[in-house]
Amino acid sequence: MEPSKIQTALDYWRERLTQSYGENHILNITLYGSQNYKIDTEFSDIDVKAIYVPSLRDAVLEPNWVSIEHHNDQNEHCELKDIREMCKMYKKQNINFLETLFTDYRWDNPIYEDIHNRLRENAENIAHYNSWYGIKSVCGQALNTIKQIQSNSGWENKKMAKVIHLYLYLIKYLDGKDYKTCIEVGEDEKFLHYNARPLLLTLKAGKLPSLPTSDQHFFLNKQDGAAAMLKTYFTNMSQTAQFDNDDKNIWNLLRNISYDTIMRYEEWTGI
Repeated sequence: MEPSKIQTALDYWRERLTQSYGENHILNITLYGSQNYKIDTEFSDIDVKAIYVPSLRDAVLEPNWVSIEHHNDQNEHCELKDIREMCKMYKKQNINFLETLFTDYRWDNPIYEDIHNRLRENAENIAHYNSWYGIKSVCGQALNTIKQIQSNSGWENKKMAKVIHLYLYLIKYLDGKDYKTCIEVGEDEKFLHYNARPLLLTLKAGKLPSLPTSDQHFFLNKQDGAAAMLKTYFTNMSQTAQFDNDDKNIWNLLRNISYDTIMRYEEWTGI
């Protein structure tokens, strides 16, 4: 996908969100999804996440934190979350939120420049806040998707692509690779003996890979094929994951970032 197309989408969401909420309420807007994984096509959706900065009054008095999903005319998503909720998602080690710390496609509100710098400088440690949570989170996503694959009557190409990507991610995560490498599918990366990137692109396009009959059967057979193999892998990894302790330095960092971001909003608005 052309970077200019992604930038156009970011510009659209920036204008829409800042007009709806006020520019000082938006910390940043970041891309998430297949473009970050290097398995996008020209037809891929462009979905983003955005961070909302509440006023001090709302932070103290409002019991419900902002968490809203917006859509455009192409049904692409913008998930807007309160800074405190986003930090909570980081601590849960959810890949769909952590990846936004590493994306090349983003709009950062310049009045929060030092906040952005602190998040970038600590991104790798935030992404490894608790490895037990990280393993449990990705295994949970994968097993839930496999359950959907096996319970539906048709063959779920895109869901299978998602599970294979999570498998490739977890292999690298456990091997201690940097997080950006973990989420991206490399040129020479393999899923079993298959070249992973063209395989995933074919599946995401809703097609069957051009493989020998026996290999196609492996992908199509929900009970004994690829889905079953991946289910066994993720089940074992979830059950055998070693308990880890929270990184207290990152816990304090995210708490302070939430506080400092809200106070910066107050400084700039004079409320």
